[in-house]
Amino acid sequence: MRAGKLQRVRGMRAHAMSMTRGAMRARVSAMNWMEFEPLKKAGWLRHCFTTRRFMESCDPEKRGRRDMAQLLSKELCAPPQAVVWGEQVHGRGVAVVGHSRETYREIPAVDALICAETGVCLVAFGADCPLVYIADPAHRVIALIHSGRRGCEGRVVTAGINEMTRSFMTEPAECVAVISPSIGPCCYPVDLWASLDRELKDAGVGSVENQRSCTACHERLYYSYRRERGTHGRMLAGFMIVS
Repeated sequence: MRAGKLQRVRGMRAHAMSMTRGAMRARVSAMNWMEFEPLKKAGWLRHCFTTRRFMESCDPEKRGRRDMAQLLSKELCAPPQAVVWGEQVHGRGVAVVGHSRETYREIPAVDALICAETGVCLVAFGADCPLVYIADPAHRVIALIHSGRRGCEGRVVTAGINEMTRSFMTEPAECVAVISPSIGPCCYPVDLWASLDRELKDAGVGSVENQRSCTACHERLYYSYRRERGTHGRMLAGFMIVS
């Protein structure tokens, strides 16, 4: 590697690490999961993003999606009446979800979930891919979106915002969005952070916080599919309206 390129990569890694220290400060709960300040301020919802310690603390025989979603929902300090997650096929499928006869359910062919009902815990899984939380405080609607490289290319976040507007009259300018820790440009040839920043800006979202915390750089804190060459470990995002 040429010296100039090596210096640039080292600089990007250092930037990612410094951003992580700022993003994590005072928001990690016993290192099992973290909260993000813009969402923490909203008393009408609960959210969290797990670290690798969350899955490692669980029974190895109970690490399937249903088991993990069930455990995560209990971490939100408000017992859910339903827990829903998408199949996450790296597409642009969107589903509006709510209560049903099934307490735990997976929605096929979907990467974006939207909900306007209390007591429904939305769950998403990631091990490098960004997970995007969107909250519409005016209409009390939330979305949780899995958007990796193909999701960014297909603009699944835009598809989710458009559905919020169609179904609930959401005004993007009134929304708050948070992009979870995910793989950064220091460790991946596509800058997912910048792509999502642009997409949310283009969609007109009023407030965006990008954690810019690289999952591949921080082995003790996160799983990374790319770093670990196909890990089965995942971080989980939970998002729920409580009032």
